[in-house]
Amino acid sequence: MAYDASKETRKVIKVVDMNAFGDKIQVSEVGYEGKDTTAVDIRKMYTHRESGELVPTTKGIRFNKELLPEVIAVLNGMVE
Repeated sequence: MAYDASKETRKVIKVVDMNAFGDKIQVSEVGYEGKDTTAVDIRKMYTHRESGELVPTTKGIRFNKELLPEVIAVLNGMVE
């Protein structure tokens, strides 16, 4: 059964080009109807050949936004 995102609100923050094939990385904030929590969703997307539409893949991660400072610190440590 496919995931039902009908009770979510999604705000795309940034789309980053990944390669020359039209693959992208999309960073979004996701809210949930009736809940006070916000999640961060980082997802690999691909460009549909026929429609040109950006389509999500199953490859990605979603976590509570409260964890974002810790995740950023880890990623910054990988760059240094």
